[in-house]
Amino acid sequence: MLLLVSASFLASNYCYEIEMKRAIARHEAGEARVIPVILRACDWKNAPFAKLQALPTDARAITSWPNRDEAFAEVAHGIREAGRRFVGEGPFDPGGWAGVAP
Repeated sequence: MLLLVSASFLASNYCYEIEMKRAIARHEAGEARVIPVILRACDWKNAPFAKLQALPTDARAITSWPNRDEAFAEVAHGIREAGRRFVGEGPFDPGGWAGVAP
């Protein structure tokens, strides 16, 4: 499950209070993996999902990258790697995909 993080996401009662909490519960139960994708700069460091490995590298907002295509490519690679690990093709290491070249 992807959390597309921005100030709008954090301000949305439905996204933040309902969908995000359900996603985190499923993540903690081992039923799913939640990956925060930081789209725009915002104050998310105290959110319940802050403990999870965010994408792209260093949880730097996609809008802050000089080349957004590179940021999105890194996010795609991270999602693919997390999915591979989740379905049993390797141990799940939430920090294992950040900064890994596709």
